[in-house]
Amino acid sequence: MSTPSKKIACFRFRELATVILALSYQFIFGLFLTITEPLFPLDADDKNISRSVVGIISGCSDIASALCGLLFPKIVHMVDMKTFFWVGLGLISGSNLLFGLITYITSTWVYIGVALVLRVGTGVGYSACWASLFPILLALYPDRAGLMSGLTVIAFESGSILGPILASVFYNMHGFALPYLVTGSFGLFVTFLCIVFMLPQDNQGSDKKEKEKLVEKVKESSSSSQSLQTRSEVMQKVCRSPTIAISTIPYALNYSLLGVIAVFFSPFLINVVKIQESSIGLYYVPHAVLALICSPVVGYLVDKGYKWTIFFLSPILGASGCLLLGALLFYDGSYANYFLFSGLILARGFCYITGYVAGLVVLHDVFKQELSNSSNSTEYRFLMSAWTNTWSKVGVTFGSIIIGGLVFEFLGYAGAIALEMSMFLLSIIFSLLSYRLIAFPKKYSTI
Repeated sequence: MSTPSKKIACFRFRELATVILALSYQFIFGLFLTITEPLFPLDADDKNISRSVVGIISGCSDIASALCGLLFPKIVHMVDMKTFFWVGLGLISGSNLLFGLITYITSTWVYIGVALVLRVGTGVGYSACWASLFPILLALYPDRAGLMSGLTVIAFESGSILGPILASVFYNMHGFALPYLVTGSFGLFVTFLCIVFMLPQDNQGSDKKEKEKLVEKVKESSSSSQSLQTRSEVMQKVCRSPTIAISTIPYALNYSLLGVIAVFFSPFLINVVKIQESSIGLYYVPHAVLALICSPVVGYLVDKGYKWTIFFLSPILGASGCLLLGALLFYDGSYANYFLFSGLILARGFCYITGYVAGLVVLHDVFKQELSNSSNSTEYRFLMSAWTNTWSKVGVTFGSIIIGGLVFEFLGYAGAIALEMSMFLLSIIFSLLSYRLIAFPKKYSTI
């Protein structure tokens, strides 16, 4: 017969397991992303596939994720958040495991078709995980939004640090397929752990009342049938709110850099900086290490009330980083490596950390302010997650297809970098406008 102390310890263990496994999604996605960024463009080049098609293949994952972010609020009531999460993680892992096998396809059109399908599967899985991640974490720790955002950065950047290393090691051992087979299998194993250990789950050793109390802490993040009856009205209010719209624009624009890096950064390193292919993965590590170290500090400052300052600082850092990277097109002297690493640290390091952590908390507070009278905490948390997923993917898609694909195809590196800099400059303007809307809410009503 279990004692109360054992039951409390069991609950604490499952609570901790829920947090760790929820964050593991970010770690696994960081692995897959930083393996694909350097390797897929190289494999596509071997198949004589144009850069614009590579951009479309990379961007279709984000398109699928963005569309699912709009669809999932209508179907999430069918399953609880745990199921929503592990199904998404399994889809991401399975799709990326199979993605490694496309290198054996000899037909160019079949290669493109299979790659598109698998990238769409990755996008759907990402959207499911993202939509359920923050409702799960904030249901456990509702007053630690900045800390939770910082922890997701730590998890993601840990995977981003390990991903390029694994990409380089396994690619040199057995080519394109092996990195995906190893990391995809690991992701499926973590999916199994999510099914077994994440809350809510059966607790055969406890009575019904204790079991319900155990499950309630995470299940409160699942939408109730009563809230679903007014979901369309709430979504209309979200779409018509100028505060939400203008606060979302800089968040989305900052994400365009990730799409650009996914498509053209490896060719940039080879053709402009003259880096050998076998060493490309290592150039994705420094900014990830920086993000890993700094994200807890940024999360602490955000929780202390500096979220708007940090949110405004993010695009300034991104524009500065793009300027340094662009300078490499005209300068190849002794300070070239300084420009390269400084640009990466500013644009992909500090810009990403500050924009991600502060942006999520800003939008969480905006949704809370705008929807507090028409929905409960579960409602606006889930809608915020789905909304940020959709618009972050719009930003990444724009970066990969438009900037990294079409603009790069016709205007080269200079045109792509210049357009990305303009995205950050627009982000600065909209950050100021969003702060004004929040600081003076009575002057602006819903359209």
